Amino acid sequence: MDASNLTKKQLLFAHYYMAGDNATQAAIKAGYSKKTARSQGHRLLTNVDIKKLIAEKQTRTLSELNVTREQIVQELVHIGSASMGNFIVHDESGNVRIDLSAASKEELSGIAHLVIRQSTCPTCHAEKGSVAYSIRLHDSVRALGMLLEWIGTHDKISFAESIERNLEPEAIEAITTILKKYA
Repeated sequence: MDASNLTKKQLLFAHYYMAGDNATQAAIKAGYSKKTARSQGHRLLTNVDIKKLIAEKQTRTLSELNVTREQIVQELVHIGSASMGNFIVHDESGNVRIDLSAASKEELSGIAHLVIRQSTCPTCHAEKGSVAYSIRLHDSVRALGMLLEWIGTHDKISFAESIERNLEPEAIEAITTILKKYA
């Protein structure tokens, strides 16, 4: 990509956008007016030279990390479809507990935070030696938003083709279900 076709502001916009800012914030940081930043950001993302620059940078970064776009999409699907119900079981007494033993690698990728504590307090409500879990999942809505944003900023036809070639049938079904919810 020959960046000489881009102005200094356009290059700055692309830099900030690739660094993680949304289009509006990237436009403001690049020096565009706050009043028009939203429309400028949208317009800049449709600029062919900026799109090429961003795509090339993303491709280089993914290559350096040895990660494919399809792997990222799959991970977002796993996180977006994660459910606490995958880990909660009721025992014979009706008590609720967390059981990770049957969870798949994909289901476990939905876990953002897990703390396991063994009770050593003889005066606590828990039995001495009992295990307590604290579990928090990744933000599903955010993951789905990222997935939809990714789809919206890439060629939908090539995305669909890459899904058919590279994703497992279960992942394709999950994406389809997710997209129908937000269509």
